[in-house]
Amino acid sequence: MSVRQYLKNQLPVVVINLLGILALSLFLTACGNSLSTILFIAAVWLLVLAFCLLAFCLSRRKHLNRLLDMTEQLEERYLLPEIMKAPERAEEQVFYQILKMAEKSMLERIGRTERERREYKEYIEKGFTGQNGRAVHSATGIGLYLCRRLCDKLGIGISVSSEGAGTTVSLSFYINDFVNGARG
Repeated sequence: MSVRQYLKNQLPVVVINLLGILALSLFLTACGNSLSTILFIAAVWLLVLAFCLLAFCLSRRKHLNRLLDMTEQLEERYLLPEIMKAPERAEEQVFYQILKMAEKSMLERIGRTERERREYKEYIEKGFTGQNGRAVHSATGIGLYLCRRLCDKLGIGISVSSEGAGTTVSLSFYINDFVNGARG
């Protein structure tokens, strides 16, 4: 975050303060105060405003840089809400809650993917019936196991995977001396 960007975001605060200085100057002029007094008050006001804006900007920059450093050090960046403290500012709390929801969604998705992988790996194990096979009591769970055994004997690779809806069974035919001899 640059100072220029921060000041651009704080433009409404600056404009309101300038209008306040103008209103106070008009009031003090109407009350008969000297021009030097009015300029002194306006200068002090502007100095305090500039100091506050600069202090808030540097504090904000330090906080955001710390968050960026933490994020760069994380391998799983979706875990950022777990290591950062809960913010105090209202607008930051909204973004923090969004990060927490995204983290929860990501963790649920990872868990679901891991369960699916475990289940698909078990598909070709002897006696595995899966979710549908448990509902149908006549399922033996031997089909893909027999396919794997036959593929092993024939030198053919077999794998089971799932992307979204449905299951894909892939057979891998390796080029060996027999195939090369048949090509001639």
